[in-house]
Amino acid sequence: MAAAEAIDILVVEDDLDTRESLRLILEMEGFACEEAAGGQVALEAARKHAPRIVLLDVMMPGCDGLEVMRQLRAQPWASGTQVWCLTGRVDPAVRDAATSLGCDQFFLKPMQPDELVTRIRKAIRPSEWRPFHE
Repeated sequence: MAAAEAIDILVVEDDLDTRESLRLILEMEGFACEEAAGGQVALEAARKHAPRIVLLDVMMPGCDGLEVMRQLRAQPWASGTQVWCLTGRVDPAVRDAATSLGCDQFFLKPMQPDELVTRIRKAIRPSEWRPFHE
């Protein structure tokens, strides 16, 4: 199934302030973004928008980030999507679980926005980068 509207980044975070802040920072840097407040909504948004990167909170109620990643990695339509995990827990077991599921990058919250933007720019090759224009 083709994506209705390809985006650069899907921000998946249950905390509204964190989610909106990340989206605003990334949009100000020219990235096309969508938001999802939980796991099932994230899976639907990923299928619809075919993001290049999913910024995925690990600790969420219901369908947590690890389960979202497990389901994403099982989908052929998500084979080109990078999954970057975000967590406030300094727990090697969480990091190991995320890595074993195919986490591409791992961030501890709170993260530095400049570092995040720099890593995203490096991950999305400039020749393929599609800035968001209204």
